[in-house]
Amino acid sequence: MNDDLRNACHIDLDAFSRTHGPRLRRFIGRRLRIEEDVEDVYQDTLIDAHTHQAAFLGTGRPETWIFGIALNNVRSHIRSKVRYQRLLMDEAEGETLLRDTARSAESVADIREQVRRALHILQSEVTEAARGLVYDVLVEGGSYQQAAEAHGVPLGTVRSRVARARERVRRD
Repeated sequence: MNDDLRNACHIDLDAFSRTHGPRLRRFIGRRLRIEEDVEDVYQDTLIDAHTHQAAFLGTGRPETWIFGIALNNVRSHIRSKVRYQRLLMDEAEGETLLRDTARSAESVADIREQVRRALHILQSEVTEAARGLVYDVLVEGGSYQQAAEAHGVPLGTVRSRVARARERVRRD
């Protein structure tokens, strides 16, 4: 009985590779994108499936079990790449990264200040009707046509009001 159960749970990896190999490679490829890594993980998956075939109980489909192995191998591969890249980063690269981060924080502060000034200009120098159009087109990402229909104004009016609002913000 034990041999019968073992045979019932046997997976023909050659047949699996022919039938499901391309799909398994795409599955791995969507997660890794680098062809050499995809091939490495694909081979590791087949080796792991062969090595641990006794762990397959036969309660599910062999494809599900092997794709689970592939997903675990992808995760492991990504973790090992991240660890490797961290090891490669020396102190100088770390300092460069810190300087770049500090510059980014300054840039964010500059952008916030620019947005604050632009909002102040829009509040004080642009009519309420034009502000609504600017909001619909520039903030919400709507088209000029959509804004024209929503506000009941001609398309040319939307374009000119948005252009004038942009010009006021640029001027200051």
